[in-house]
Amino acid sequence: MSTSQNPSAIKDRHYAQLAGRLSALSQNVIDLHGHVELAAEHSQKTRVLAANQASLFMAANAQELDVPNRNAQEFQDDVTVRQ
Repeated sequence: MSTSQNPSAIKDRHYAQLAGRLSALSQNVIDLHGHVELAAEHSQKTRVLAANQASLFMAANAQELDVPNRNAQEFQDDVTVRQ
């Protein structure tokens, strides 16, 4: 930087640099906002998917837990038919 430059010109140059950086920062904040909205949407969809998976797991587990009861009932039916 030269000392022969006018202080007013230096100040103007600094303000121009600041305006450019603020513009870039503003664009980055807009991009970040879009990414946060997308992450929130994905989070909601993941929550729904997890709830669906949990319900499927519980239904399959309930069927597995019911197998001994069904086997016992089938055995009881066989005994009743044979009598």
